Amino acid sequence: MSPGTGDDYPLIILDRASPDYNGHPVEYRMWRAVLNKNTNPWTITNQGGGVGVYANDGRILDDIQTQSGLVPRALGQAEIYGQNTGSGCSYTVGMIRPIDIQRGRIDHAVRVAIGYPHPTRWFWPALRTETWNQPPNNNMAPMGARIFIDHSVDIVALQNAVAARLSDPKNKAFAKMLVKAMQEYGFIALDGASKNNVYLEGRNTADWVSLIGPRNAWGTYDDIGRAIEAELDYTKLRVAHPSVFDNYAR
Repeated sequence: MSPGTGDDYPLIILDRASPDYNGHPVEYRMWRAVLNKNTNPWTITNQGGGVGVYANDGRILDDIQTQSGLVPRALGQAEIYGQNTGSGCSYTVGMIRPIDIQRGRIDHAVRVAIGYPHPTRWFWPALRTETWNQPPNNNMAPMGARIFIDHSVDIVALQNAVAARLSDPKNKAFAKMLVKAMQEYGFIALDGASKNNVYLEGRNTADWVSLIGPRNAWGTYDDIGRAIEAELDYTKLRVAHPSVFDNYAR
């Protein structure tokens, strides 16, 4: 067990059936966590965090008391203490994990962080949003928005064009997989960041080099993102209609 990387280095501990919360799955989320394995038992310090309850069958958690100011009844999830992400959703929602690569298919929406999310509006499954001290405008994507490539796009042609910009075979294969998921399931905005990011499981627990190939000279996979950006027709991006889930968490 190790915290994640990046500026947040998060750590999440899952209790699959917590007796303290009516047997629901519970996440204990920590932000900027430091794990000390030299103590007995191990100790963890952090700079913030929260507790989230989840129901994987999507039912309304009407038997859970949420913290003041948040929705008392939530569809499939509820924050009951503190916070950890800009949307209130788990770090693991939509995260790309090794099993996705091993089975050769990403069969879920892909979690992304976006710059300047809308400060007053959000879509389910987001429980809330966050503000970057910017006034709202119509160019800001709401937290929880599902952004996908229009189904009229020839996705095989796009996959091949993106892959042609890369040299490593595993980089190419992952880029094709990601592009396909962008059309089938979309990106889902669940956090805010100074730049747009796709969430992958941390390298401490996922051997990404063996799965999707080497990083670039700067130790990142930004080359894959730039290849997609260069070939993607942004006029073909769509945002799924929120339907009844618009501002559900209010």
